[in-house]
Amino acid sequence: MKELKFIHAADLHIGSPISAQIHGSDYIKDIIRECIHQSITRMVRDAIDRKVDFVILAGDLFDDENRSVKGQLWLREEFLKLKEADIKVYIVFGNHDPLDSRFAPVTWPDNVYVFPTASTAMTVEKDKFPVANLYGCSYPKKAVTENLAASYKKQDEPCFHIGILHGQERSLDSHAPYAPFTVKELSEKGMDYWALGHIHTRQSLHPSIHYPGNIQGRNKKETGEKGYLYVELKESQDPVVTFCSSAPVQFVNITLSVTDCKSVDELINKFWEKMKMNVLEEVKVYLVSLCLTGTGALSSHLSEEQVVEEMKDVINTLGETDKPFIQVIAVENETNLEWDKAALAREGHFLGDVFKAGEVFKNDPESIWEEWEELFSHPKARKFITKPDRDESREIIEKAEKLLGDAWMKE
Repeated sequence: MKELKFIHAADLHIGSPISAQIHGSDYIKDIIRECIHQSITRMVRDAIDRKVDFVILAGDLFDDENRSVKGQLWLREEFLKLKEADIKVYIVFGNHDPLDSRFAPVTWPDNVYVFPTASTAMTVEKDKFPVANLYGCSYPKKAVTENLAASYKKQDEPCFHIGILHGQERSLDSHAPYAPFTVKELSEKGMDYWALGHIHTRQSLHPSIHYPGNIQGRNKKETGEKGYLYVELKESQDPVVTFCSSAPVQFVNITLSVTDCKSVDELINKFWEKMKMNVLEEVKVYLVSLCLTGTGALSSHLSEEQVVEEMKDVINTLGETDKPFIQVIAVENETNLEWDKAALAREGHFLGDVFKAGEVFKNDPESIWEEWEELFSHPKARKFITKPDRDESREIIEKAEKLLGDAWMKE
């Protein structure tokens, strides 16, 4: 039975900065600074250990203006390691590294194949016999809005057919619509596997159509495990696709309720207990965005920024002492004081009026825009405020209630 095994990765973004300001040790900062390189190095090592037939990189190897000579030469050395193991690399370049970019080029080793800007088929040989056709197309410019996949034409031979595409499925509205396609369109091409790139969240659109996500999270929006896909193809069978974590730095979101905590140390212990449930062996540093919710005795104290900052500093100091290192990079305080809103309203309290008005506007969010429009159009005020989206009305009202309630308690 004919079979292939290969690695599918995308969106390496070599040269991209990691968006996380920490005050930890130089050792932790070095890990964060080099994490994209470390993730790629691990992928290369795994490719050699697994004796894969080839590696596919589905676009955005580099990050726009950050495509340096140093970064290219570093990647060339990684490709040379694969050459020594007789592993080929197949590349399409995407919207962040199109072929018309201005950069000082380097010469890739002869085990590296870059797809041109017209859809092309490249034949892969195994034991000197053709076993697969790889179909791909690099971006000629940054903004490619036409359906590139439409030009991919499956050939009759050999056994396996793999499409490589840097683009967006049409229903994914949250990302730039480059090289848009539909799952139906790709399925009708009759490929055994589609190696996609561009979307940074790992997704399986179909048993044979996959996004691996980016190889390393770069900011607090790119959370969770990051790495690459290990793919096994066997004749007349669906592909077996395994995610492999390789990123040494992981962004995570942690939500903690303060409702059952009577003291700050209880809350800190609760944080550590929750983090222990999420620890992975291959991760060296966790960068945590912490959201505090609930009501209770701690709520009024946590409204003080200094208390929150000191708690964050204590966690980060402890987080430097053992592996994996843990650093809190942001704290969102969404706790609320316990208010008896009905009683406040009956007593004619100022906050009772605030909460009553808040309920009116939350039940009819369009009505508050009549008040806001005057503010947004004010010649002086509009210089200092950003007009929100209409679906943010309820969130803004709730934050205003909390802000006024906290301020009243401080008086």
